[in-house]
Amino acid sequence: MTSITLLAFMNLAIALILAGGSIPLILRKVPMNDSYGVRFPQAFKSQEAWYEINAYGGKMLLLSSLPVLVLGLCGFFWQPESYATLTAVVLMASTLLAGLMSYLKARRVDAKGG
Repeated sequence: MTSITLLAFMNLAIALILAGGSIPLILRKVPMNDSYGVRFPQAFKSQEAWYEINAYGGKMLLLSSLPVLVLGLCGFFWQPESYATLTAVVLMASTLLAGLMSYLKARRVDAKGG
């Protein structure tokens, strides 16, 4: 097994973990707590804000898993020398974008008094 194939498996595992962690948030099954969920101060202002922000954050996290999943699948067929760098960039960019979108949602919820 090549290092790129191993990295492809790791990408698939990371994508599944991201997607799996997002489902309870999307379904609003995670009550307000100190360890799991979208952790912006705006989310702690009310139960409604918590669930709205976390459901949206879960959707963004699920979307962020898709590029990682695609890259993982591609790693079995397309193995450029820069695959490790591409993996790092895609993972960081997709999760940072999910975090940014969740933060903007938290600000909108806070602005409307949710």
